Amino acid sequence: MSNAAAIKLIDTSVLINSGFLEYIKKGFLEGQIIVPSFVVREFQTMADATSSKVRKKGKLALDNLAKLGELPTVVIEDMNRSDEGEVDELIMSRAKLMS
Repeated sequence: MSNAAAIKLIDTSVLINSGFLEYIKKGFLEGQIIVPSFVVREFQTMADATSSKVRKKGKLALDNLAKLGELPTVVIEDMNRSDEGEVDELIMSRAKLMS
């Protein structure tokens, strides 16, 4: 397995699902896990939304992110990065650069 194959980029939908956190804690996912800064920004935007449903999802994701950040295999990127665009496109672009 190459280093790139051992790295996982986390999308917004993954962190909204609390079950994913338990999956990682139990060791079912090996390798380094990276949460890109643009995913964190998306959660912050959601947590500040006027819609209570969206705000609730954003806050849940930020809570899950905080718990995930305590794990040694998780890297939460520096917020100073200037990636802009749709999260799905940015994930695909980043994955291509890493492969």
